[in-house]
Amino acid sequence: MFLDELAIQWRDLRVSLEASVRVLVVDDEAAVRLTLEEALSEEGWAVETTDSVDDAWERLSTGEYSLVVVDKNLQGASGLDLLQRMLREGLATPAVVITGFPSVQTVAAAMDFGAEDYLVKPFEDISQVQRRIRGVIERGLYETFYRRVAEDLAHVLEGGSSDIISVERIGQALGAFKKHLSERTAALVLEKRAGLAELSCDALGAAGLKAEAAASADAVRSRVSGEDHPLTLVVNLEADGALDLIGELRRIDPLLEVVAVASGGSLEETFAAFEAGASDFYFRSREAPEVLQARVKRAAARSRRQRLHLHLVWTLYSAAQALGHRSAENLFAGLPEPHQRYLQVRYLGASPETAASTPLPPPRRRPAQTAGRPERRRSRRQPVEVAALYRPAHDPFAISAGRILNVSKGGVFLQMDDPLPRGTRVSIEILQELAGPGKRLAFSGEVVRLVKFDPDPDERSGVGIRFTDMDPEVVGELVATMARAANPDGSGDS
Repeated sequence: MFLDELAIQWRDLRVSLEASVRVLVVDDEAAVRLTLEEALSEEGWAVETTDSVDDAWERLSTGEYSLVVVDKNLQGASGLDLLQRMLREGLATPAVVITGFPSVQTVAAAMDFGAEDYLVKPFEDISQVQRRIRGVIERGLYETFYRRVAEDLAHVLEGGSSDIISVERIGQALGAFKKHLSERTAALVLEKRAGLAELSCDALGAAGLKAEAAASADAVRSRVSGEDHPLTLVVNLEADGALDLIGELRRIDPLLEVVAVASGGSLEETFAAFEAGASDFYFRSREAPEVLQARVKRAAARSRRQRLHLHLVWTLYSAAQALGHRSAENLFAGLPEPHQRYLQVRYLGASPETAASTPLPPPRRRPAQTAGRPERRRSRRQPVEVAALYRPAHDPFAISAGRILNVSKGGVFLQMDDPLPRGTRVSIEILQELAGPGKRLAFSGEVVRLVKFDPDPDERSGVGIRFTDMDPEVVGELVATMARAANPDGSGDS
């Protein structure tokens, strides 16, 4: 796979994921459902609502959602029952729990069942609700994004493209970095008192986690900013300036996972920790040390996984530079902004302030006529004019009409009023019975470019759609059928 293709694929994937966010709100109060639907729709997300746990489960088990927001107390059921069933059935949709009657016990139970955050109603500041939910959705998108990135990198390894890097070298780099991560401090512990830090380190050590105590906030800053930075921070919220420290460290290292420790039973400080950037928490006075072990293990695994993915990206980047590829930086351009910043700080030596204010150079785009693919793979286009229905994969009910204006063995150009964003997967059905009476052609593809179709008097735009998941013989037959319909006298190219 060529570097430009890989970079464009990642960038388009990110756009597609962001454009396909779906949220399910489960609450038995109509006012709460309406408030959340309006607030989350403002973020550009598709929002569905229901007042039933059974209906919610039916939707979650048959559709793809980016997030479920569920009330803890529902008529005749509990939102925690839904989370427990999701956990039992292996449904990994991220969840946020809301309630009007918060308690330490219910917050702890929600987190144990996989909830990412916990919100209290009535909502005093809806912008804070939007911000918290946005954070959960972004973490979920990152997980999906890097699963796909890992698949793409696996294809690179299997293909062994000589113009990028040898399989042996990538394997060596990956193995060395995995070993380095396994030896890295899993948790840096900051407590108000040294004795508590030692207890936490002992508990984590008993679970096979390498843990170290930090003497002060300055010591934590030094470690997180250094070369041998920890994977997670376990911080007692009673430590001086703990909340400010969490936010500061997350800006320095966006991949640092933070587990907040509450010695008392204050929910307010726990919610404030989530707002500052903590990803998990531990109530020392109410929960066993095994709970801390489990939550730090989970946090360290997330941090380790993302660092490994980004190191693979860096390996490809550095090899591409060494081989003289001018577009090596394009590999960064498809990554989420916090992770671009991480690579700038950790690998390019930029300060956090410089990385935040100076983005990486934009990708060098190919000329428009190449449609994002190497010229040697481009196939001849056949002019046609065929009416079609199309719908994006993320919204099967959003059916629209358009016209296919040309076709090749690579894909089609589809004219439409409102162009879909690049990276969108789309299903297309041709309205005309080109293959014979009662037979309609259908296929799937992915938007790879947006084009202004100047010859059209209405100046409507269109998109280039690349065929996906189709057998070459099926593609050939599809192209030939449309070409014959456009040129029944046989004068056209196929």
